[in-house]
Amino acid sequence: MVSQNISRTTDEHGLVACLCVAIVFVVLRTGARWYKIRTIPLEMEDVFMYLAIASFAITAALYLATIPTFFNVMAITAGQMQPYPSLPNDLKVMLREFFVVQLFFWLTLWAVKWSLLFMFKRLTDGLPLYNKIWWAVLVFSILTFIGCCVSNFTSCSSMHAWFTAGECATPRDARAKEISLWFSLGADLATDLLIMAVPIRVLWNLKISLVEKISIGLVFVVGILTMVTAIIRSVSLESSTSSGQVSTTWLMLVCKLMNIYHAVAPIVKHMY
Repeated sequence: MVSQNISRTTDEHGLVACLCVAIVFVVLRTGARWYKIRTIPLEMEDVFMYLAIASFAITAALYLATIPTFFNVMAITAGQMQPYPSLPNDLKVMLREFFVVQLFFWLTLWAVKWSLLFMFKRLTDGLPLYNKIWWAVLVFSILTFIGCCVSNFTSCSSMHAWFTAGECATPRDARAKEISLWFSLGADLATDLLIMAVPIRVLWNLKISLVEKISIGLVFVVGILTMVTAIIRSVSLESSTSSGQVSTTWLMLVCKLMNIYHAVAPIVKHMY
């Protein structure tokens, strides 16, 4: 995890508030969909959005669980606190939580991508070429997600080193962490670009209202903001001396982008 310049209380309250806002938006989105179709929304874009919010809740919960140990370690490192008897065990638990939270972090991001991709699926129906492109993008996104998860396992020379404080620090581990970081950035950006590219040509020829055009534009703006966030995050983490985990500051920023998506997606949905 990247060293943070915000207090423990702010960290905890920010995570909880962000999760609550995300849940509210998902509930509002689901309510809007239910009002339109008069049944629980269970299309693929809905299912993946439910998966995204569930994964995000787990991610936030795991981070909340690591915060006490993390800030204790920061205090001990700064000489503001003495080591305590249960510290070695707390470190092992924290490292395991870091490992798992990274997987759920990727699952959250990719679930939102898949939700958006399936929302665009109906635009390719009846268009053989674009339908093939859609399937190719889906397969590519699945493979990149698997690649990100695998890179998490290979960031250290062994799982024992992963879960033992100070052992994942060899030159090989440093290279593996850097490869994992930049691979995940490339995968994140590539999938975002491809997903946004799928509907562009089709939407160009659609006769839609100004409001609908603005709605689509907002979706693409969110995609661009997400890519910019990913780039800044990767540069920030690359310059860090930590193990390359995602900080809660970045987690909250991703949450805000997800909330914007939740607000815009129902509007776009009414176009189809």
